[in-house]
Amino acid sequence: MLLDPIVDHLPGVENRKLYNKSRQELGKMNEISALAG
Repeated sequence: MLLDPIVDHLPGVENRKLYNKSRQELGKMNEISALAG
């Protein structure tokens, strides 16, 4: 996943927020592509 190297350099809390956000967006994209497919 693209964000992982960037996220590694951030402090724990920001790290988790960013990671969760990116996971949610990935999930949305997967849902959309599943619906489109």
